Amino acid sequence: ALERVLPADRPQDAAAEHQSVVLALDSTGDPQRELLGIRTLVDHRVDGLVYARMSHQSVTVPKELGGIPVVLANASSAELEYSSVVPDEQQIGVDATVHLLGYGHLKIGFATVTDDVPAAAGRERGYRTALEAAGIPVKEEWISAKSGDAQGGRAAGREILGRKDRPTAIFCFNDEMAMGVYQA
Repeated sequence: ALERVLPADRPQDAAAEHQSVVLALDSTGDPQRELLGIRTLVDHRVDGLVYARMSHQSVTVPKELGGIPVVLANASSAELEYSSVVPDEQQIGVDATVHLLGYGHLKIGFATVTDDVPAAAGRERGYRTALEAAGIPVKEEWISAKSGDAQGGRAAGREILGRKDRPTAIFCFNDEMAMGVYQA
């Protein structure tokens, strides 16, 4: 059953209760569009800003945001003055692997990405942690790092499943890779 969303459950309604407005800008990954959006927000003297990314990554906060309170969402920074809200990538890896173990799989592979992002390292740590906690040795040949799209998933799937001794389940970094592994 669908739950009814109450007006106070929407960010713009909660902001209105405090005589504020929520503005959202999407740069679509274009640095020029991002800079234009930042300059517009700064010109309008916003009270604060949530600087978000579509996937968990390390960022350098644009210098144009200096002087504005900033919270990072799905991102972190080496600059310690910024608070951030990020997923627990290691726990995601543990949970996914434990889920597969719960279905009786003792031979689990891992299709991950080649990108140097916190999500990849954390999920692999979680995968390894869960297998080790279950007393199952990690088989390095069942781990394959490729691009994070369906094509990369197909390549990882072929690599992992093409072995004589192959896993009965594969934990995939994301949905796109999972589709590729499924196709393989």
